[in-house]
Amino acid sequence: MNADPIKLCKELVRIPSLSGQEGNLMERVQAEMQSLGFDRTWQDRYGNTVGILRGTRSGPGRRLLVDIHADTIAVTSPDRWQHDPFGGELVDGKIYGRGACDIKSGLASALVGLASLPRSAYSGEIWVAATTVEEMIEGAATSAVLEAARQRGSPLDYCIVVEPTQLMVGTSQKGRAGVRVQTSGVPAHTSRAELGVNAVYKMLPAIAGVRAIPRRSDPLLGAEIFELVEIVSEPFPGNSIVPDRCRVRFDCRLLLGETADSLLKRIRQVVPVDVEADLWPVGIDLFTGERLEKRDFHPAWSRSIDHPLPSAVLAALAASGLPGETYKVPYCCNASAVTQAGVPTIVFGPGDIAQAHTVDEWVDAGQLSLAAKVFAATAMRLLS
Repeated sequence: MNADPIKLCKELVRIPSLSGQEGNLMERVQAEMQSLGFDRTWQDRYGNTVGILRGTRSGPGRRLLVDIHADTIAVTSPDRWQHDPFGGELVDGKIYGRGACDIKSGLASALVGLASLPRSAYSGEIWVAATTVEEMIEGAATSAVLEAARQRGSPLDYCIVVEPTQLMVGTSQKGRAGVRVQTSGVPAHTSRAELGVNAVYKMLPAIAGVRAIPRRSDPLLGAEIFELVEIVSEPFPGNSIVPDRCRVRFDCRLLLGETADSLLKRIRQVVPVDVEADLWPVGIDLFTGERLEKRDFHPAWSRSIDHPLPSAVLAALAASGLPGETYKVPYCCNASAVTQAGVPTIVFGPGDIAQAHTVDEWVDAGQLSLAAKVFAATAMRLLS
């Protein structure tokens, strides 16, 4: 392995890449792909940077997608950081900076590890996709990569979505949805409030109804969650006026089998009949000039460890002297969109999600070289 994933990760951390502003980072990623010898690279209309490695060994010609989001959240509480958020400093075995853990370490490891494989060791293709705006609208940009793969003929056979798993194999994940609940009232001057209908007061029983929904649970993913995360009244500020609109948003963490329709049915059953409930609309402008919009629903999924994909990763971990543990992914990511498209998927990568999005975010540098080796060994097992 000639290239160094630690060096590359430090360089990537030094390039800010907020959601929708990943252009400079994507230029660097594409240049790295070309330097590493990828057979083809391109950037699509949504800013995703995709590279293909083609094996020369005879065989069935399967295709593996490795998806890594390239965007990060903003630097929060900058006055509390002890390390430059865009310094990419290596201190006591840790790489510090925004995105070091989530997930530029994984991006560097995947690029270096997969490009290190001799082409004669495998058949078929390895697609590596650095994708945009996952932090804001997970899965939407990745869907464009899936469509590009479909247009090139045979479907993708496997996908590894790279996220911080501490080098464990993520074989299941809770779903996530943003649910918008809205009430309407009648405006009036607050000195004559009896002439109006306060939309905030109308919202109170709706909130209580959702909070009272019996929480389901299963042995695999645990308990579902319905958490109130936002409440807004209109007009705002509400100087001397009874608010005539109120909107709240619930962040819902979902179990297997929940669909958008079934979730909304459960919500609508517990709110007053004149209260609206639908999926939160998410949209973001991209650095390419395009705009992505999507309703905020991402289903839960699971993958049996007997499937060839997790089996290959577990075997690669064992060959590298690592425990080979499975992981229930507690957060949502691009994997929901990929599994919805029918592609067998797992989640895997260096770093601990406990460090993601934090002040002085960091990743254990020692995990990067290990991850690179596992990516390479997994691809060889799947495609040889």
